Amino acid sequence: MTDLENYIENDGFFRLHRSYLVSLCYVQSYDSRAVHLPNADIPIARGKYQEFKDMYRAYNNEIKSKED
Repeated sequence: MTDLENYIENDGFFRLHRSYLVSLCYVQSYDSRAVHLPNADIPIARGKYQEFKDMYRAYNNEIKSKED
């Protein structure tokens, strides 16, 4: 999984937990415990929450700037 993570790390994916790598484009919402996707809730590792939040905000800003 680490090799895959390194390969796609700048392509809108984030590793939330040891076993979960998610595409940020499918995130509907999140809280300090989980990321909510259309058909699943994925737990966020405690140490990854702030990093996820920062990356998700940057991802959204990038998407919005491309739309303008």
